[in-house]
Amino acid sequence: MTATTYPNNTQNILNDYAIDQIEFRARAIGRQQGLSLDDIEDLRQDLTLAVLDLGDRFEPDTASHATFISSVLDWVVQKRVRDEEPEPADVDDLDDEEEPVTNDPRNGEMSFFDGINQAIDIADVIESMPPELREICTLLKNHSVSEVCDHLGIGYAKLHRQVARIKQIFQESWA
Repeated sequence: MTATTYPNNTQNILNDYAIDQIEFRARAIGRQQGLSLDDIEDLRQDLTLAVLDLGDRFEPDTASHATFISSVLDWVVQKRVRDEEPEPADVDDLDDEEEPVTNDPRNGEMSFFDGINQAIDIADVIESMPPELREICTLLKNHSVSEVCDHLGIGYAKLHRQVARIKQIFQESWA
């Protein structure tokens, strides 16, 4: 086994900012995918090694350090997703298997059309909200609470008060 040598700018590439970004991404992905602590640590190591391995490609004259780190981490995450995607099923094999029943009201599940109607009702309630609450609803669909606070430039307490207002509006709409 041969040791990997890293470029001279390794210390500059793997600075506090890079380490913070690696930690953040590993925790966020771990939370999102329900990973164990060991799996999160493996991901953290994969991200760190990728930054070190690609460090010689960093050109400070053409891109900022933050952009480079973000690009490397995005690349690793996308590669992991692609590697973990299951192979597409063969069309001939699909005929042999029974199609599972989903959204079966007989099993206490919401029917497909009831789900659509509920989504429309939710969209109508959100549209009736003041613009600042609509923006919070939109942001919370894809971002964490801390990311929403950072984006809006508000504190956790204010965001939680606004989420409570959103909850109250929904309860009043469906009462």
